[in-house]
Amino acid sequence: DAGGLEGVSAKWQTIVNSHPYLRILTPFVRTPVNLMLFFGQRFLPAAGYFPLGNKLHKRFAEDMASKDPQLRAEATGRFATGAVMFGTAAYMVMNGNITGGGPTDPEQRKTMELAGWQPYSIRIGETYYSYKRFDPFSTFLGIVADGVETYNIADERNRETLDAAVGASVLAVSRNIQNKSYLSGMVRIFQALSQPEKYGQRTMESLIASFVPYGAFMSQTRSKTDDPYYREVRSIVEAIKNRTYAAEELAPKRNVLGEPIKRQGALGPDFLSPMSYTTVSDDVIYNELKNLGHGFTAPSIMKNNLDLTTYTNNKGQSAHDRYSELHGEVRLGGKTLRDRLTALIQSNRYQSLAGTSTDEYDSPRIALIRRLIGKYRRAAY
Repeated sequence: DAGGLEGVSAKWQTIVNSHPYLRILTPFVRTPVNLMLFFGQRFLPAAGYFPLGNKLHKRFAEDMASKDPQLRAEATGRFATGAVMFGTAAYMVMNGNITGGGPTDPEQRKTMELAGWQPYSIRIGETYYSYKRFDPFSTFLGIVADGVETYNIADERNRETLDAAVGASVLAVSRNIQNKSYLSGMVRIFQALSQPEKYGQRTMESLIASFVPYGAFMSQTRSKTDDPYYREVRSIVEAIKNRTYAAEELAPKRNVLGEPIKRQGALGPDFLSPMSYTTVSDDVIYNELKNLGHGFTAPSIMKNNLDLTTYTNNKGQSAHDRYSELHGEVRLGGKTLRDRLTALIQSNRYQSLAGTSTDEYDSPRIALIRRLIGKYRRAAY
């Protein structure tokens, strides 16, 4: 409830004040608590059957039964605005006009992003505008969007059960907490402690890079004209470089076709704008990969038990980056991978195959695309 959350935040605030180094993990304490209360007071009171909402539901009932007209009016107002916001947001999510975090599979999410899709965004026309920095409303929209998306992908036999709804709501709250910038430090530490092999190195890189003076400013103000691409970070030194104007020395991140991935656009100056945006792509290949809902991966850094990132040519380019670059450039029969994929997708044979997958079987289109990509990667290697 409000008192409980505020009590916990007050105690943690006292601890952080006594041990300033903890601000690396939680630079803000009151902010996330207030945001969760904003959401809870407008949604959970009407859902007392949710475990997370029991106490807030009780508080709502007490306020509605109060003799104080101001308390009754405030409770009614919160409930009414919450109902309107929830209904509107849920409707827009189901129509594809508001997005949540997307698939839990990171490779599938990357494939969707190739076609212009963007997580935690509002779609207006052919453009996705991020709402991640517009709290407290972004928390509300994000939780609703993640809840609806999670419920939609649940097993159809369980969709009508209360357990499915509760599970979707808990997962939605969890995903939104993890995606808040002011909680990112704490989330990374917990991930590193729970899965050190997977998150330990990444957490250490991020933590050390955060000490770079004016690092956030430099990373935000790098001109998209001078450095339009996202960069690979695989070591502490590279993490530090990525926070400075030396980031251009790092290899660009590449997609499944070996093409460098461009940074998102922003409304106004990058370092001032709270809103990033992406435009829906008309690329035949990107849209087909997105529609297939399969996580196609970029070339692995390991090949024949060799770490290709540890070998470089006389230009300083790693073997892995050159391998990734070549598999999009090499020609077989005079045609590149992009040429062949476009022809395959537009062919009658391909179009006659089922484009959707089931829990038991992948779409046969996926096998054809993977086979063609594999052929070009072998030639590139």
